Amino acid sequence: MTWGRGASRWLRPLWRLVRFLSSLRGFLLLCALALLAALALDLANRPVVAQLRGEAHPVSGSPTALSPADKAYLRRLVGNARVVGLGEGSHGTKEIFEYKASIIRFLVEEMGFSVLGMEAPDDPVANGIVQAGLPDAGELAARNMFPGTRELAGLLGWMARYRQQHPDRPLDLFGFDAAFDQPSWIPRFIILDDGTRDRLMAETIITVLEKEYPGRKAVLWAHNGHVAFPERAIYPLRGSPMGWYLRQRYGGGYFALATTFYSGRVLAMWPQLPGVGQERVAMPIFPTLPGTADSAFHRAFGGDFLLDLRAVRPDSPLGRWLRRPQLIKAIGSSYVPLLLGSSPATLPDYFDALLFVDKTTAAEPLR
Repeated sequence: MTWGRGASRWLRPLWRLVRFLSSLRGFLLLCALALLAALALDLANRPVVAQLRGEAHPVSGSPTALSPADKAYLRRLVGNARVVGLGEGSHGTKEIFEYKASIIRFLVEEMGFSVLGMEAPDDPVANGIVQAGLPDAGELAARNMFPGTRELAGLLGWMARYRQQHPDRPLDLFGFDAAFDQPSWIPRFIILDDGTRDRLMAETIITVLEKEYPGRKAVLWAHNGHVAFPERAIYPLRGSPMGWYLRQRYGGGYFALATTFYSGRVLAMWPQLPGVGQERVAMPIFPTLPGTADSAFHRAFGGDFLLDLRAVRPDSPLGRWLRRPQLIKAIGSSYVPLLLGSSPATLPDYFDALLFVDKTTAAEPLR
């Protein structure tokens, strides 16, 4: 009986606290405290921001036209890599797609890359269209390749013209995704995803490169979560990502570049739920929180930049900060605008380098 009265004495205040936090005033108080904590983190990150300004390379060109200085920095980043993984923080960001297309053109024209692999099911028809150089080849091929946007159509159209102008230089396209096409599989996939898809994608890439394109250099277009190379990601909790298998196979011959961004809009669809359509639409992203990596990147330049993560000293303020879990953008094909859309990563353990884009717009889908 004494124990019961004592427990009751503690439970009543706890219950009142729970009720208060469940109220509108309590919710607003929690939001205010969270914002204050994030702002405190932003203030604590001042040495990190200062070092970023000295370590990073501000992009002096544009997403569609890299400058000679941008290309020189990229050349040093890529070095002698045989396989380059170009990540993306969302599957629907125009500027990221344009940057990736510009980087691919540079790698093909100036660094001898001749194979493009896409995070999409393989479709020999798309490669055939590129090889044949058909009129409107870019749009025709892009309709057969995820993400199916005008930015991708522009790249594939350039590839078709390149093949016509340089018939002695091979340039091939393939898809390496092991995704399914049955919506009924989605609930099972979400619950049981153990990294099988990433393992199969890596096996496909290795087989295609060694059997069909031996000795040729390849660039891979995929999400950050796939090109990353930690043995186990912090989140989501699953098996090893595709990039880990590629790093095991090619060692330093595999180079992974992540992309993330600060603000803007993305092209995405609502999560697949009963009665919800699957048309992709432009959506505003959740405001980037103070204290996150994307917030620090924005404060450093207020513009786009490249950063060699390997070159940052581990014992420096920036090096120690990068080796703690930091939130960067992680938006897939679907998105809910009120959600954060970010995922934690210890960046040097995941990627070799980083491309940050400050302001973004939604990619343009092919209709």
